[in-house]
Amino acid sequence: MTLLDIVERERRAVARQLGLSSGAWVLAGALVVVLAATVVLGNARWLELPRGLPFVVWVLIVAGALPVLQRFRRRARVEASVPALAKTVETERQLRAGSLRGVLEVSESGVLGQMGASQMAARLRAFGNGPLVPAYRRQVLRRVAVGVGAAAVGLLGVYTGAMAAPDGFRAVLHPVAAWNGTLLGAVTLGTLPRSVLRGERVSLVVHAPGRKTLQVAQRLTGSSWRATDLLVTGDSVLVPLGPLDADLAIFATDGRSTSDTAMVKVVDRPFVGDVSVHATFPAYLARRPETVPLGELVRVPRGTTLDFEGHSSTELQAVELRRGDAAALAMGVQGRRFSGQLVTVTTGRYEWRATGRQGPIADLPAPLDLDVLPDSAPRVEIMSPSRDSLVGAQDTVNISVLATDDHGLGSVLLKVSLVNGRGDVRTSSTRPLSGAMQDQFAGDLALPMAALQPGDAMHITAIATDGSPWRQVASSRELVLRLPSISEQREAARAAADSAVDKALAAANAQKQLNQRTTDAARARAREADKKGGDNAMSFEAAEQARQFAKEQRQLADRMQQVQNAAKQLEKQLKDAGALDSTLQNRLREAQRLMREALTPELAEKLRKLEQASKDMSPEDSKRALQDLSEQQKQLREMLDKSVEMLKRAAMEGQMETLKDEARDLARRQRDLVDSLRKADRQDERTAAEKLARDLTEKAKDLQKDVQNLQKRLQQERADAGAERVREAGEKIDESLEKLQEALQQKGNQPPQQAGNKQQGEKQQ
Repeated sequence: MTLLDIVERERRAVARQLGLSSGAWVLAGALVVVLAATVVLGNARWLELPRGLPFVVWVLIVAGALPVLQRFRRRARVEASVPALAKTVETERQLRAGSLRGVLEVSESGVLGQMGASQMAARLRAFGNGPLVPAYRRQVLRRVAVGVGAAAVGLLGVYTGAMAAPDGFRAVLHPVAAWNGTLLGAVTLGTLPRSVLRGERVSLVVHAPGRKTLQVAQRLTGSSWRATDLLVTGDSVLVPLGPLDADLAIFATDGRSTSDTAMVKVVDRPFVGDVSVHATFPAYLARRPETVPLGELVRVPRGTTLDFEGHSSTELQAVELRRGDAAALAMGVQGRRFSGQLVTVTTGRYEWRATGRQGPIADLPAPLDLDVLPDSAPRVEIMSPSRDSLVGAQDTVNISVLATDDHGLGSVLLKVSLVNGRGDVRTSSTRPLSGAMQDQFAGDLALPMAALQPGDAMHITAIATDGSPWRQVASSRELVLRLPSISEQREAARAAADSAVDKALAAANAQKQLNQRTTDAARARAREADKKGGDNAMSFEAAEQARQFAKEQRQLADRMQQVQNAAKQLEKQLKDAGALDSTLQNRLREAQRLMREALTPELAEKLRKLEQASKDMSPEDSKRALQDLSEQQKQLREMLDKSVEMLKRAAMEGQMETLKDEARDLARRQRDLVDSLRKADRQDERTAAEKLARDLTEKAKDLQKDVQNLQKRLQQERADAGAERVREAGEKIDESLEKLQEALQQKGNQPPQQAGNKQQGEKQQ
């Protein structure tokens, strides 16, 4: 660091301290002026003094601050100059007088000057890194401290003055607002009636916050303005008016701001008028408030709130709206004004009734003709499934629901009840459907059927609640999803077995006939080719016949696929009915495998070649394709015959198993019923047992017919072992029928009292 840099660093530090001292003293002076102005303008004196006085205060502050700042600046330039600072360094550091100043003057004049400057810089650096003039710096700091203290005292004084005279302080800070009269709250007139009876008195409250005095000017029609100066107590003043015999105009002013002019009309008869009605609609409608006209039909939704406001020309005692002879709404009365609120519920004509100090008031507003529109109830439907259905225990049913409302839905849920075979409700629950609830809702819910037991039913109802305050509820039709009982599942399995066998036999017969026709057509093509020799022309009828063969074979392939699906469905139904053992399952799967293997890719290729030959009108290719197709159909027919035979045997075995299980269950239920008939004492118990006995009897007869039909089919198929097993099941059913008949006859011939005594004797034994 050079000598000049060392001296310049010290000079800048001293200059900053001198500038801070100057600013503190200028701020202190400005605060003193602000304090004096606050005291002078406080307590609303700024309203009485000339309007420009706050501007004069700021002019004085600026005019006084500028010369003071200029003087301090000149002094700082002198004290913080390089020669003055060098002299002070020489004095404080006991250097030879003029040594530092001389070196500074010749520091850049040559080699000797630079050497002298370097030596002087080394001597100054030897004093350390502290200030070069510490005593002088402390002296300047004392001046800064005194200035800052003066500014702090001035700031405290201004704060105290602002607390004591806040309006004066605001006038100083906002001279433009003080000039315009908007520094304080506006001068406003209280509520005045629009009209009064001639000769009545009224009172007016004038609000004038922060004022000490106020001038109120009033003029009656036909006379001149008359002004009155009033003292303001608090923030308002009460002005008595009247008795009035002409229309009155009145306003108030503080000399700078003026209130609005109010008009009071004088009338000769009392009336109720200037009624305003505002309608606030229910929140769920999201509709903006509106003004409702009187004297015409008003249609509003139910739950709309009507707010009434109005006034009278005289003091009121009571105001009410009446619908017929009953009071619908009693208004709140305050002097000449009234107000009230009516929540619309009932349609009707609402007429006004009013009473003043001098009795009933005849001049009234037009009646309110109100038409209340009720909120529509929501609508909800179960779209899918569209009707009651039978389900499996492993199924999952997707319930689709559609709900609508004219304004908005609140919630949509499903009520799910599980009902057993006797009609008793096992469980009942509700499941909400999530989604945006607006005017329309469409949602799905997947319901597993695993909770159902055989014979149970799931009753499903969709319930929608709208978003109105009345929470209106709508329900859909009841959807019933029923899991068939074991007996019904066995019966369905037997029907499915017959259906699958019938489909397989029909497909096998159709395949046999088609194979015969294809073989005949192939032989005919060969004979025609031998007769025509080299003629390669093919008739249109022959080409169409070939295409028809290919089409019918594809249709038969689809029917075989249907038979395969029927066998697969039969396997599932036998499993659900508990009649599927491993042997029967293997037989059904073997039948399905044979049908899958029958539909080989070679068959599809033969059909493609036959169609191409027909398209090309080639008799030789058509003959060869028909012969190949005939051979393929023969193999297909053989495999189909095997699968049909396999399916027939599996179907009869499944029917035997279901009939055997049904006979076993029937015997068990018959035993339970016989015990119930013996123990039944009350009439309702006997009636229920007898009804169940009749149902079991009919069931046994139907089952007996099924056994006889299956026995005949087994005999026709020469399945002697199966026929013997079915015969045993039939004998069990016959035995059950005989026991049921005997129990019914014994119960019917035995009087109730005797049956009770007999049962009691059996218990004693």
